[in-house]
Amino acid sequence: MRIRRELGDPDGIARALFARAGVEWFRGHLDASARTLEEALTLARGSGDLILEGQIRNQMLPTLGLSRHGGRRDLLAGGRELVEFARAHGNLMMELEGLRGMAFAQAHASDRDGATDLFLKDVSDTAPERPFYRSSVEFKAPTSWSADGKWVTLQQ
Repeated sequence: MRIRRELGDPDGIARALFARAGVEWFRGHLDASARTLEEALTLARGSGDLILEGQIRNQMLPTLGLSRHGGRRDLLAGGRELVEFARAHGNLMMELEGLRGMAFAQAHASDRDGATDLFLKDVSDTAPERPFYRSSVEFKAPTSWSADGKWVTLQQ
């Protein structure tokens, strides 16, 4: 990275930072990884490298979701940004990742009464969520769901 900085190569610096963020993630240093990804994103945007920018955005969603860096955040907003970026550049796989991230954030954001119940909410709709599955078992965790939303698997 030192050489890239000396050369003034923003794309090379962004790539080196993206790699460093991956190492920080692997080592469990999520706050450091989040800061590194934010710096890398700024440089990737400036260099016009859309592929790298997409990769960084894709990694930022789970990193910021699991990190305490910067305090509490709206994970749906990060998912929406990723989906908008993906749609603007015709990247269907990245769009799917953004939608999954939004669904995951919505699925784990609930704070209800007593037992953890499951609710449905269309992330693109402002209507309130509606009950999907209730039981007296205190903890339930969705483990997977179909892309078409017709089935959900959960652990309780």
